[in-house]
Amino acid sequence: MLTWACREDFRNRLEDFDLFIYAEDDVLISPAAIAGWIACREKLRRDGSIPGFLRVELDRKERLVTFDFFWKKQNIVR
Repeated sequence: MLTWACREDFRNRLEDFDLFIYAEDDVLISPAAIAGWIACREKLRRDGSIPGFLRVELDRKERLVTFDFFWKKQNIVR
């Protein structure tokens, strides 16, 4: 419940903050990623959408990969 512990405090002080991000200590979120998120947020707001982040890491061959979701090839919708 650690990620929920501060919710009431933030709810009472919404005007004091521009952005709140929770991340684990081994996750890097670069300033460029934040700037891109803010820029996309304004564009997507018109559609009622919110941008997100995709967590990636480098594999042994130095390729970016993600393990946050999986799918079967026959179920991919294009």
